[in-house]
Amino acid sequence: MNDDAESLNHIVADLTSPDKEIREAAIEATKQFGSADAIPSLKAAADSTENIEDKAAYLEAADFLSLPSMEITPITEEQAARHPAQSQKGASGQNPQTTPGQNPPKDSSH
Repeated sequence: MNDDAESLNHIVADLTSPDKEIREAAIEATKQFGSADAIPSLKAAADSTENIEDKAAYLEAADFLSLPSMEITPITEEQAARHPAQSQKGASGQNPQTTPGQNPPKDSSH
């Protein structure tokens, strides 16, 4: 499997194979491929089958591909350096923090 449209077309073509193992492998491959472009083909395959198990598998795969991506991008050192929690001076007594519902410290210089 490559990450290109031609590979996806081959996978989608196998969704309606008469061989159950090939259909199951194609359904799994659409999920692994991760392209929402397969959703219409999965729904069409679900509409064209009378087999309840296949119909459920097609629709489950379509739902899976409809979910937003959960990719987590690691932060860079530059982003970490700019993060507000990293720029606090709380340990030195300067720039003290307040918690919600707490009044800030009074300025004693007056």
